[in-house]
Amino acid sequence: HMGHVADLMRDPELTSPSWLEGQRAGQPRQAMQAALIAATTGYTNPKLGKNSWGFMFEGMEEAGRIQKATANFEANLDNLKKVIDSRNLGRKIPYFDMHPDFVDCSVAV
Repeated sequence: HMGHVADLMRDPELTSPSWLEGQRAGQPRQAMQAALIAATTGYTNPKLGKNSWGFMFEGMEEAGRIQKATANFEANLDNLKKVIDSRNLGRKIPYFDMHPDFVDCSVAV
């Protein structure tokens, strides 16, 4: 997912998609392409754990059942957050890639 590498992609000496043999950095065109991809895919999207999803189903025929399932899903996300947060307490470098507060939802992934 390119959205997590924008800070790296700005350095053509580190992450150019291609470069000429013997050259220290990528060519300008490739560097600009990488920067463009990083910039256009790195925007902020809704996160799974920072939203309430039930509103999307109001007024639907099976809204009650769907709302219940959505509430269950959100409770599971809350439990997962607690597990990840507790594990991160013992780590020198916290790991957040699967934390619901940091995971993009929908086609943003």
